[in-house]
Parts: sequence; C-alpha cells; structure tokens
Amino acid sequence: MTAYKNPAFVIEILGLLRQQGLDVYGVFVGKGDQIEKIVDLSAKEGIGDRVKCLGWRNDVREIMAASDVLIFPSIENPMEGLGLSVVEAQSVGLPVVMSLSVPEEAIVIPELVERLSLQAGAKVWSNKITNLIRKRASYSRDEYENIIKQSSFSPYHSLSGLVKLYQYPTDVHCKTVDDLPNFIVIGSSKCGTTSLHAYLSMHPKIYLPKQKELHFFQDDKAAWGTWCRGLAWYSSMFSGSSAYLARGECSPGYSHEDQSEIAARKMYETLPLTKIVYMIRDPIERVRSHYIEEVANRHLPEDITLNEIISAGADGEGIANHFFKVIIQSTLYHRQLKRYLNYFPLSNIHVIALEDLVANPQGELEKLFEFLGVYQDFTPPNIANIYNAGAGKRIRVYNPTAFFRRWPGYEGFSKIFPDSVRNKYRRVISKSIDKRSKCSISPANLQFLEALFRVDVSRLSELLGREFSGWSR
Repeated sequence: MTAYKNPAFVIEILGLLRQQGLDVYGVFVGKGDQIEKIVDLSAKEGIGDRVKCLGWRNDVREIMAASDVLIFPSIENPMEGLGLSVVEAQSVGLPVVMSLSVPEEAIVIPELVERLSLQAGAKVWSNKITNLIRKRASYSRDEYENIIKQSSFSPYHSLSGLVKLYQYPTDVHCKTVDDLPNFIVIGSSKCGTTSLHAYLSMHPKIYLPKQKELHFFQDDKAAWGTWCRGLAWYSSMFSGSSAYLARGECSPGYSHEDQSEIAARKMYETLPLTKIVYMIRDPIERVRSHYIEEVANRHLPEDITLNEIISAGADGEGIANHFFKVIIQSTLYHRQLKRYLNYFPLSNIHVIALEDLVANPQGELEKLFEFLGVYQDFTPPNIANIYNAGAGKRIRVYNPTAFFRRWPGYEGFSKIFPDSVRNKYRRVISKSIDKRSKCSISPANLQFLEALFRVDVSRLSELLGREFSGWSR
C-alpha cells in the first residue's frame, strides 16, 4: 500500500459515508509504507475500529465477493497498468468507483463501474458510491464471470497471453524477454557501483550495456530520465544479449530520495521478476562523497557548504532543502529499500556493503554471482582496480556537453575519443575542490546525522539480519 494508491482519499470517503449514517467498514489488502498513515487517519476520522489492513492475501477474490464496493483512487499521473483488480472485481459483481488512472479498457460491465476524476473530491465520490451500490446489477456470479470471459479484454480473452505480457512486457521492437534485463543495480550513489559495473562486465555470462547509467525508470522530469524514449529504446541497450544468463544495468539514481518510489513502481510494472542489487556504505562517508559529486558536476553551487545543507533540513523550497533530500535522505538505506520491498520480495534483493567489497572482493563477488545465477568460480582480471574514486574530483567550470547527454547515441559518440583526450578535456573545463572547507561538518550537525542514520541502520540490520558495526555511529 503506497502513496500512489491514494489510501488517504479512501479514508476520507469512508469518513463521509459514516457521517451519512452508513454502517461502513473498510479493508485494505497489501503492504507498504502507508499502513501507519492509514491507521492514524482512520482514528482521526473516528472509524479506527472499522478499518482493517489485511496485508498480502491469497483470497482477494473471496474478499471482493463479500464486499459492497471497490474504491480505487490511484493518483492519475502516471496511469495504472492493465487494471486487473478492477476487472476481477467486475467478475464477481462488485461495483467499482475508480480514478482516471485506470484505462477505460478495464470497464467490461459499465453498470458496475464509475470512473471519476480525483478533482471531483471525496464528497462526490461518496455520493457516487452510495448510488452505485443501490443500482447494483442483479446478475448471478456465474453470469458476471461469463460476461468477463466473453469480452475482448485481454486477461480473459487469452490468459496465457496475459501472463506473458504481465511478466515480460514488450512492444513491436522488443520481441522477447531476452531483450530486457533480469537484474538491476539501483545504487546507492558513491557506494562503488562504478567498480561493481566494471567487475560484472568481465564475467563471461553477464551482460551489461557499455553505457553504465540508463536512467530508464526515473521520472522524466529528472535531469537524465529516459523513460520518454520508450521500451524499444531500453530493450535496444540489451540487443544481442540472449546468450548471457544474467543481463543487467546499473543506475544509482534509482535509489535517490526523489526517485526510488517512482523507479520501484515502474520497474515492477515492466520487469516484475527482476533481481535488485543495492550497494551501500558508511552513511557519513557517503554523504561527504555525494556532496563532492554534486559540486563537481555543478549541480550544486560551490558556495553552499555541506554544513548549510544539513542545517537547512528537508522542509522548504530552497536549493539547500532540495539537496538535503538528494544527499541526506538518499542515504537512509532502509527507507529506500522499503520502497522496493513494496513491490519485490526480499529474496530478490541482494545488498552489498562497499566496505565488505573492498575487504574481500572475491568473496563478495562470488555471493553476488550466486544470487545472479551465474557460475561463481570466476575472478575478474580487473578486481584489484578501484573505479571512479572521489579523491581526484574537480569542479566543472562549465559543461558544454550537458545539453547533448539525453540524445540517443551520445555515449557511443563520446567513446570515440581516447581516455587521454577526454581526461585533458575534463581538466580544461574544471578546477580543484577545496574539500577541507566544503565538507567539514560541525559537531552539532554530525551528532544530528549520527542519530538520524543510527535509527535507519538499526532497521536495516534487523531487516537483513546482519550488522554494520564498522560504520559511524
């Protein structure tokens, strides 16, 4: 149960129905980061004893059959996928009131469904719900099922086709699942993902695109988001990879505070069986390194210090507030991981601490190879190398190529030039960073960060069943 599903709106509707004198009860099926909010809002509406969160269930159809209405107010941008829950509700004769996020194709029995804008408000929704229940069609359950089965809606028109589409979404340019990855490294930034990408690329049975960060599942409003290019473009990055047992990509932006929920949902809708690899490190060290990265790339003005960002906090619209979210909140590893656990089982997620990879690279890679389903008896010839270390970071005085980075083919074009030429170019457009003054953290701010991360790391340790004793506390 995520914010995208809009559970707060459901609680507001239930409260209005209760005020109308209806003997109303509400049940939520599923898990997510909104459960506590549902409980709190229900209590405030005076219906705390009438709202239940049931978690994951394998008897959803039976729950639907025993209910009076399905309220489905998902946020309207972006759209829902196939609308399977709505179709399943109709198959048992359950009226549905849904937002415009659900495609019209999911309406198979029109007299059972109301499709409303969220802008109409909870009062209009509550009135529609009572009217819909009163005029509920009087078919038998078998008749409802037959109507669905005889419709042209693909889930019941061709069940086998649905399963294939749901598990391996394609389009005319993406013919098979072999054109898509089966694992994704989601970050975190500045935790060794560049080195990991280099090591994995050497394995004979692992395929990664030459372009490290594809940014496909990020919001298109993000600086490098490529979702707008479509699935055909994404699959083209894996063209010719069918002979590899493991095919993946590495985009640390997928675990950034402002992107992780969006990325997790898009990833699940596109690749529901994919495996997730998440790299982490000492939170304080990651904060410092990420700050340097943002300054070096000129995303963050160099006159804003790390201390100012920490002091600013997340509340507010200033640039320091924004980077508190980007740098500090992105370091809340448990928080980011929970957003993926709303969609993927823990068994499909593998977490690597950078400190462990540095101390025992072969051992950590063997565990990762096993997780990915490739043979473990392999030592990358570049295993002694450390890539993209932050020691030599410089500030770009200007960045004339930034405009072209979103263009298809940019990465391939940039690789034409040898490393010596590209390194000289980088030095020409950059200057060194004064890390001592920029990265210093006051005692008060350090105490704040340690307390913040201590809680998150404790939750992470409990979730994963392992300790991170070498980290700052």
